[in-house]
Amino acid sequence: MNFKRLLWISIAALALILATAANAANTTLPNSIFAARTVYVDNQSGFAELSNVAYLELNRWGRFEPVESAAKADLTIVLTGSGYVRVVASGEMPVFDPKKTSVRPAELPEAAPNGYTRVTLQDRKSGQTLWSGLAKTDGPRVKGRLLDGFREAYDQADKVRYKR
Repeated sequence: MNFKRLLWISIAALALILATAANAANTTLPNSIFAARTVYVDNQSGFAELSNVAYLELNRWGRFEPVESAAKADLTIVLTGSGYVRVVASGEMPVFDPKKTSVRPAELPEAAPNGYTRVTLQDRKSGQTLWSGLAKTDGPRVKGRLLDGFREAYDQADKVRYKR
């Protein structure tokens, strides 16, 4: 009888530990996101319409105040597409190196697959990636909402944060 009781207690303790670990795994966002108030949208996708959509969604959400320059922001949302576009001033010759496999700068987030836009949340001061996700897009047209993945991750982490 003692062996059965010990077995049940062990199983219950293991279940409790696993449930706690699963709950802790759901807090995928660092606390710096919850302390942030301002956000800058850095559109590297090549489609100006996507930054307009991002600003509209941020205003509708009301959690972060969008700002016009990265220097004023606590966080940066970087939008990247499957290609890379770099502005070259008139009169300046573009640099091309045939030995390079990519012209994409290393500091930019990974390119998104065709038909998607990568939405990456970065800490402005450190440049560290805090969250990243994909949004279904068709060029400049968004299928659904651009920031839904981030908003859902934020809401889920916020619930877990205040549940403790």
